[in-house]
Amino acid sequence: MNMRNHGDRQVSKEANLTWSGGNENHAVDLISMISGATQDFKLVLDFLPAYFPQFNRMHNIMLGVSLGAHTAWRMASAAPGQFDAFAMVVGCPNLTSLLLERLGIDASALGVKREELEIASYEQLEKLMDESQRRRWPRALAEFVREGDRKTYEEFPSNVPLFMCNGEYDKLVPARYTTSWLERRSAMVNGGMTSKDIKPRLFIQENTGHSCTKEMVAMLADWLGDMYKL
Repeated sequence: MNMRNHGDRQVSKEANLTWSGGNENHAVDLISMISGATQDFKLVLDFLPAYFPQFNRMHNIMLGVSLGAHTAWRMASAAPGQFDAFAMVVGCPNLTSLLLERLGIDASALGVKREELEIASYEQLEKLMDESQRRRWPRALAEFVREGDRKTYEEFPSNVPLFMCNGEYDKLVPARYTTSWLERRSAMVNGGMTSKDIKPRLFIQENTGHSCTKEMVAMLADWLGDMYKL
């Protein structure tokens, strides 16, 4: 099944471009595609058991690349308890910070790290943004994305396997967003860690940009196989 506005579901080529590519609606287009995709996959999850009643147990595993990985991060809170594992390749768990950096927001002016721009309130951002930036990042969208980031950070399950793959030189979705999220998340979770919690796995491939490599695919295949060894 193609993602929204991709493949045979594409209705606007321009909507898949970034701000630098000439799409003034980049943020709302990207987020609406991710939000729509979570609804699509949630629908599939909910109805698969009804279409296949002969199976007593469904093993749902979410693997996504780039836009699919952004969506996979959001699926955990959209479908709690319905997944056995997650794998994200060149995706981002913190879309607010990713988009604000693309927008050109100076994190140092707010006294925060680039990977933690979601901490800043819209009132703080508004003082820094020019008219064009405010148009590209309206309050309604900012609050929607920020809430999604909060849920990903606070509600992502610690008791299911998680495998993240990033490229060392990825300029579109830098790996540091994932490493920062993982460091902060681990610090938060470790205080209340239980025997059921599973340590996340992170692989950052050297000399690699925004791509899913054959090495990543091989590692993911081994990871999946190990989960279901008899």
